[in-house]
Amino acid sequence: MDPANSRQLRDAIRDERNFLRISVLALFLILLVQGSGHLYQILNEQTHLIPSGQSKPYVVGRGHADKEYLRDLAYDVMALWGNVTPDNIVYIKDRLLKMADAEGNAQLRTILDVAERRIKANEISTVWSPRDAEVDIKQNQVVLRGFIKTYLNNVPTSNKEQTFIVQFHINNAGRAYVRKLLETQPSDR
Repeated sequence: MDPANSRQLRDAIRDERNFLRISVLALFLILLVQGSGHLYQILNEQTHLIPSGQSKPYVVGRGHADKEYLRDLAYDVMALWGNVTPDNIVYIKDRLLKMADAEGNAQLRTILDVAERRIKANEISTVWSPRDAEVDIKQNQVVLRGFIKTYLNNVPTSNKEQTFIVQFHINNAGRAYVRKLLETQPSDR
């Protein structure tokens, strides 16, 4: 092989290698910019969700939700928790645990396990009738007031006014989780 041809061939290979390096780098940068744009869009996109039984869209975004959404979601949670029988307590417990925040899941599971044993052992049933709700958007919390009618072996035993606090955690993707579900006394509020 002629030394002049080998130099030309070596220079051509080097130029092609440099071109390919620059092309790969440019494609990687394009991919990085597109991926960053897509991630930004996903994290900042507002999601429109409809709780069960509702007919209008709600706006839920990155870590926040509108007042009506929180109120209606709290009503859904209390419709589960407040209308309990020995026959449906396992279903309600499973549904509430699926709605629970990862941080509060263990505490809520303990509360629900104790309630399940008590409800089954004593044949307790409850019926929740909501009266009103106060929404605190800053804390993603709803205070619900209403009446709980309690039955023991299908015999009505009490009908008292009760207040519950339902607090939510809304993650960056706009998914709402139940963080707390508390029965309060008048001095707790």
